[in-house]
Amino acid sequence: TTLRAVRDGTWHYACASCAWTSRAVDLEDGEDDLHLAMKLAQREAEAPRAAAFEAAMASAEVVETAESVGTDAVDRTEAPPAGGADDYQALTDWTFGPLPELMSLKVGGREVIGFPALHDDGEAVSLRPYDTPEEAERVHRAGLTRLFALRLKDQVKALQRMNGLREVALRYATLGSEQELKDQLVDATLGRTCVIDPWPTDAAAFEARVDAAKPRIMLVGQELLRLTDGILAERTALEKRLTGLKGLDAVVEDLRRQLDALIVKRFLVNVPYERLSQYPRYLKAANLRLDKLRNNPARDAQLMADWQGLHRPFEREWIDMKRQGADDPFLDDFRWLLEELRVG
Repeated sequence: TTLRAVRDGTWHYACASCAWTSRAVDLEDGEDDLHLAMKLAQREAEAPRAAAFEAAMASAEVVETAESVGTDAVDRTEAPPAGGADDYQALTDWTFGPLPELMSLKVGGREVIGFPALHDDGEAVSLRPYDTPEEAERVHRAGLTRLFALRLKDQVKALQRMNGLREVALRYATLGSEQELKDQLVDATLGRTCVIDPWPTDAAAFEARVDAAKPRIMLVGQELLRLTDGILAERTALEKRLTGLKGLDAVVEDLRRQLDALIVKRFLVNVPYERLSQYPRYLKAANLRLDKLRNNPARDAQLMADWQGLHRPFEREWIDMKRQGADDPFLDDFRWLLEELRVG
């Protein structure tokens, strides 16, 4: 079973190959086994990140001080030469040289060092040091997206004027404003055309990425707009059916929870495209579930109970992870496997 595969070290293969049809997961060992599986996977997932952090610190001959300064960066000895904070503020293009593995910055007369990241300041970006590579990566993604948007102003304006956008915004109105939808479409489009691996680390690579992205931006933006329209249309149709469904409160609640988990306010940027592209299938499966419900409500109730038996321990781990501000690739994959189980 999948849970036993975790114990013998083959959970990667088991999770990837399992079809997740109605009884694909054996729960005879109970929720404790699932809890153990998640913890083991979390420890395995975190090991490479911890090793990378320790290696970077060792290579810089870093010694931690007793307190943090400024933007949560900490003083280190043997740091690279430091620049003034003003050197890295109000950036609207890549004018700050190659991005180093570690950067030092003079803050309040003191020299601090950390992992560098571009911070999104709205109308510009700034280069700042952060304590951990994970935090730096999260901040840098948003900052790099902003820098590309500033560099590609004409393309961004064209994205915000796409035909049909206003009609899609009407479907989105229960989640947010038209401007918020436009901002998401821009960020998601730049995420698929500019902020792709490997991220640029110098001006030449940044300029090359800009040139490569220009002819693709409108095509990708239009594709995302069509996908968004389809997702929101399926959501609207499903919500109308749920409103008229009487006497099946448990099913209605379950499907509403599914919708709320899938379609959050910033789903276009928070959900990876490879997952987002599956949303129409998930929503069509939910509609099909309602079609079959009247014929065999007992079967639907049993399948729902089986699914919830898997979801409850996962949800506890997920909430605990988010409370700690951590990320766990295993839990993220498991979340989507649960969504696939609904389809199966």
